[in-house]
Amino acid sequence: MRIAIVDVIGYLIRDLVNSTDLGNDDQSVQKQVDVFFDILNERTRDLSSYVRTKDLAVLTKLCDLPAKFPKQRLDMTKLAVGMLEDKVATVRKNALTLLSQLVITHPYGLMHGGLMARKDWEEHYDKVSKDLKKMEDIVGKAVENAEEAAEAEKSAVEGDEEEEDEEADGDEEGGLRTPGKKRKAKPKKK
Repeated sequence: MRIAIVDVIGYLIRDLVNSTDLGNDDQSVQKQVDVFFDILNERTRDLSSYVRTKDLAVLTKLCDLPAKFPKQRLDMTKLAVGMLEDKVATVRKNALTLLSQLVITHPYGLMHGGLMARKDWEEHYDKVSKDLKKMEDIVGKAVENAEEAAEAEKSAVEGDEEEEDEEADGDEEGGLRTPGKKRKAKPKKK
């Protein structure tokens, strides 16, 4: 029964995405699709391994649809990675199938403007690296300035303490004692 429900939910998602003549606005369709995906995500925690296997198979079929479901793809990926530790071999096999299908059908063209050309990715990487280096330089200078200020403050505090120690030593040597200050006993030599 639960296997049939999982299969029906997969067909409902497919029909909602493929039918444009329903007359419903996109938000209501998106809400329905989100609810159906939530149900499918819950079925990955079913007690029966057959239901978990069928659920992963349905999610794999949904990856072939023209709509790529970016939010749900992330959830499907997390679920599939978690299912790789399942006790049942068929569940692990379908989790691997789902992961490979997610990679194969990833919408690189929609997100990054085409196929994954190494040259384009390296140019983009170099640009981002330069921007990151600029930011690190700015932040690094701010950190260095803060460290220098802390060191200057520390040396100023240590300088004040040394002056107080010198004044106290001068009072002891001259035989003058200020009230409120105790004399330090000098260790005796044997």
